[in-house]
Amino acid sequence: MTERPLYSKILQDPILTTNFIKEKIESKVRWYQENRSRYEGKTWRSWQKKVLEIFYKENLSLEIPRYGEIVYEADCILVIEWRSPCPILESCMKDGVETLQVCSTLYHLQYQVLLSLIDPRLIFGRDYSHLRPYADSCREIILLNPSTPNP
Repeated sequence: MTERPLYSKILQDPILTTNFIKEKIESKVRWYQENRSRYEGKTWRSWQKKVLEIFYKENLSLEIPRYGEIVYEADCILVIEWRSPCPILESCMKDGVETLQVCSTLYHLQYQVLLSLIDPRLIFGRDYSHLRPYADSCREIILLNPSTPNP
């Protein structure tokens, strides 16, 4: 079993913070490299379906409607609210650390890196005013930058 990260300790030390982020990014890059052959050349109905399949379902084991719902979808935006069991939330609650600080500092960048590997036009965002435990779900926002060349 993987040991639960002590976010309070990690966030207090710039070296631990940097190492944590670096390890998470390396893990996402490694995962993508090991799995990309399954997705290359595949045709998707939309970029949103590609994100839901590769980023959420395959990498994070999150599925709609089981763990969340799409609350808005348009040409260049996908907004999802997740209600899934969350080990990050659980660790934050046990450590007495704000999820906003942990998610924005320790997890945001690794998600952006993985999305950029899937499609360089994608931008990861989170509505930090709509985050558990202060909301009933965590709202994530994926944007498609149409001015970036399509891979």
